[in-house]
Amino acid sequence: MDILSLTLIFAVLAVFAFYNIYRSGKREAFLRELNGLLERQGYEAYSRRLDEPEAARFIRRRNADRMRLNAAISKENHAEARRLIEKLNATPMALREYVNYNMTVL
Repeated sequence: MDILSLTLIFAVLAVFAFYNIYRSGKREAFLRELNGLLERQGYEAYSRRLDEPEAARFIRRRNADRMRLNAAISKENHAEARRLIEKLNATPMALREYVNYNMTVL
């Protein structure tokens, strides 16, 4: 391989690495913002923020539901936690994974 090919390969790898670092930083900032939102404004604002299009870039839908469940439990919103448990147990993924959320803790 000549020097131009190697330079091009390393340039592409560098751009890819910087993009991943940038995206990781944006995701961490978004998660910090979410946690602050939960503490300052409560569960409803947290849940609305998870529904925004920006959240979909960083968090998958099923993980967003799990995050909502954790937030509902931490804020002792038992009715919402039960609704989310039923929603998560009804998904096809709950049958494939060994995940069965239990309501006895509520």
